[in-house]
Amino acid sequence: MKKIILDGDIQRNPIDIYKLFSNEFYFGPYFGNNPDALFDFMTPIDSDDKPVVIYWYNSEVFKCHYPKEFEQLIFVFNKICDFENKDKEEFQFNIL
Repeated sequence: MKKIILDGDIQRNPIDIYKLFSNEFYFGPYFGNNPDALFDFMTPIDSDDKPVVIYWYNSEVFKCHYPKEFEQLIFVFNKICDFENKDKEEFQFNIL
């Protein structure tokens, strides 16, 4: 199981979030730091990391400063959830 903690007080901009995912999942130098790249690199999730659970604390701080990017990230997380959860609960996303 891989647990990812996002915190709007720590990850204050989109690049901070992409760097966190890149470091946690070892995306390497070809990761594009954008929503499409995040989806492409997260699907399929490596079986060693499953299930993946994301908790996003203080998301309203991020949303206030980056509303468009916030919506893009929510869309990507929901899309990953749909992709990964066809058979079982392999990906969970929680805004707290």
